[in-house]
Amino acid sequence: FFFLMIRRPPRSTQSRSSAASDVYKRQVQKVVSYFPNLKWVHNLFTGCDQIMKCNSVVENDSIVLTNSRGASAKPLAEYVLGAILYFTRRFNIFETYKSKKEAIPRTKLPLLQQKTILIVGFGLVGQQCARILKTAFQCRILAIKRNIQSQDKLDNNLDVIGGLSDLKDFCQQADVVVNCLPDTQETQDIYNEDVFRCFKQDSIFVNIGRGSAVDELALIEVLKAKRLVGAALDVTKNEPLQKSSPLFDQDVSQQLLLSFHTSDQFDELEKEIVDTFEKNLEAYIN
Repeated sequence: FFFLMIRRPPRSTQSRSSAASDVYKRQVQKVVSYFPNLKWVHNLFTGCDQIMKCNSVVENDSIVLTNSRGASAKPLAEYVLGAILYFTRRFNIFETYKSKKEAIPRTKLPLLQQKTILIVGFGLVGQQCARILKTAFQCRILAIKRNIQSQDKLDNNLDVIGGLSDLKDFCQQADVVVNCLPDTQETQDIYNEDVFRCFKQDSIFVNIGRGSAVDELALIEVLKAKRLVGAALDVTKNEPLQKSSPLFDQDVSQQLLLSFHTSDQFDELEKEIVDTFEKNLEAYIN
C-alpha cells in the first residue's frame, strides 16, 4: 500500500492566515494526487485542522487519517502548570519591580491548592493537566468535552464533566480556565465577550488549544478592566503575531503571557512522535 506522512512547515515560516492555509491545502492535495492507491495519511503533529480542509483526503473513504495525538501532552501540561503559577505567585510583577530596581511589597498571595480548575477540551492533553493539578495540588477539576463517553466519568482526577452548553456555568465556578479545544466551526470565538463576562473576578485564562477559539479584543478588554489576574496565550489567531497586534499593548503586558506556540516543544518530542507512529502502525497492520 502507499503511505504518506505529513509534517507542518518550520515555525519560522508558519502562518495561520487564510492565504497560508490555502497554499498548504493545495500542496497536500497535489501530493495526494500523485498516489491514486494511497491508503494512509499520518500527520506528525496533533492538529489536523488544516488537513481536514483537504477534500482529496477527507472525502476519500479508502484513506485512513491518523495523527500524533498525545505526543506533546506532558510538556503542554507542564506549561499550563507554569502559566498558572506565573500568575498565582505573581512572577509577572517580580520582573516589573526588578526593572525599576525596587523591592516588591510583601503581599499575601492565594495558593493554587484546592482551587477549581476548568479544562475545556478533555482529550489526552486535558487529562494530563487534570492529573498533575489533582495529584499535586488537590484541585477541584471541572471538564468540558464535546462528546462525553462513559469512561470519562470514571476518571479519578475529574470531579464534574459537562458539554459545551455548560461553558458559561462552569466559568462562573472556575479560578482557572484552561482551553484545549481544537479549531472547528463550533469553537470559533467561543471565548467571546459574553463568556469572558462569566469568568470569576481575579481568575486566570490559559490557551493551549487554538487561537481561533478566542476573541482577542474581548480578552484585552477584560484584562484592561482587571477582571482577570492574567492570561497565558501559547496560541493566537495569527501566527506569527504582527508587531502591530493589540496583544502587545503595554496596558496589558503585565497581565499577558505570550509564548508564541512553543509550549509543545521538549527534548524528547521526536521520540514521542515516533512512538505514537509505531502504535498507529501496529494498529493499522492488525
